[in-house]
Amino acid sequence: MQIEPTPTLESNPPKTQNLGVQGDFETFLRMLTTQIQNQDPLSPMESEAFASQLAQFSMVEQQTLANQKLNSLVDALANSQAFSSANMIGRQVLHTDSFQFLGAPIEFEVEDPLNSDTKLIISDQNGRTVRELDGTGGAHKLIWDGLSNEGATLEIGQYSAQLQSSSDAQPLHVPVFTSGSVEEVRFGEGAPELLLSDGTIIPETSIARLR
Repeated sequence: MQIEPTPTLESNPPKTQNLGVQGDFETFLRMLTTQIQNQDPLSPMESEAFASQLAQFSMVEQQTLANQKLNSLVDALANSQAFSSANMIGRQVLHTDSFQFLGAPIEFEVEDPLNSDTKLIISDQNGRTVRELDGTGGAHKLIWDGLSNEGATLEIGQYSAQLQSSSDAQPLHVPVFTSGSVEEVRFGEGAPELLLSDGTIIPETSIARLR
């Protein structure tokens, strides 16, 4: 009587792979036991093949568990970042990015004291100078009333500020800060963005000081 050999697990790779992904070790062992019991006695499974199948399953199972733990860690870090950023809502932040002018006076702050040889240059989004303010001795703050050099109220929009030497009109590499309270934190593909009370939107990485 001719005995038909039972197909090995290697002849059905999709099912083995699915079991490995699901981590169903008990089902794998039952199938392997059934295979051994019904194998061709004239051509039994070699011990090396048995050990190889166990090793392959173990590797897939460990990789699956590692991926699950990694995904859990990524989710935990994302939730932690969101919670940390949400705590900034209502806080005052200082930054050196361009700022949004909405028609109200804006206060600027510098680290080094202003002097008579210092000018604060306000530029529009096209880089055109719209206002020059003279520094006052020893002050760290300067207020712009929103007017141009000609006394006209400037349009609402994006502006930037920079210190300049009055004597030679050379830019001074001194940071000029504007501030605003955080009204909203926006999450996307990159760093979280902050919507400030004056309408300015800055990346979280641009925060110089938090009050």
